[in-house]
Amino acid sequence: MEVLKDIEAQRLLLQSAVDAAEGLLGSADVTKVKLLDDASKIAEAQLAKTDDARKALLDKAAIASQALLRETERAKAAQLTEADDAAKALVVRAAEEADMLVHAAADDAKLLLSQAAEDANVLLREAAGTARTLLRAAIETARELFARVKVLEGVLPVCMHCKKIRDEAGRWERFEAYISLHSEADFSHGICPECVVKHYPEQKLSD
Repeated sequence: MEVLKDIEAQRLLLQSAVDAAEGLLGSADVTKVKLLDDASKIAEAQLAKTDDARKALLDKAAIASQALLRETERAKAAQLTEADDAAKALVVRAAEEADMLVHAAADDAKLLLSQAAEDANVLLREAAGTARTLLRAAIETARELFARVKVLEGVLPVCMHCKKIRDEAGRWERFEAYISLHSEADFSHGICPECVVKHYPEQKLSD
């Protein structure tokens, strides 16, 4: 029974690891969630193996107990002293075999629990490391994008005639030069129909 308690304690510890992995899932993005979900599934699979080992241990103990009972019944059926001695030997041997089966099953269960806990810890560490890497990459990308953004704010003093803009140093700059300097916009030049008529009356616009 002490072995079963130890197995149950190990199983609860592993379940806590699964719960911790599921808690970590809630704070990550889609990629991190997928990694941690995989880790949780593997840990759950290891838990299932542990449960199977525990069931196998109980089954082996039950089989050993039944064998011991059968040997005991055979011993009781014997009436002679020699038969009694043989029955005692059978009982002792059956008890030894049952004890060996229980210890072997307990060792197997402990090994499975240890492997499952180790695998779960490795997966959790890998998932946490990947999550931290992704988060750092996202932060760095956000910083780079923020550094590239230039926003024009406030009131821009514009000449009412030539449309030049006065900068912070008091210099008057062409509209295109000022906007290009203070933003990511570029300019290309053309001419609108009204200006063609006004400045080049001899030219005819094609439809």
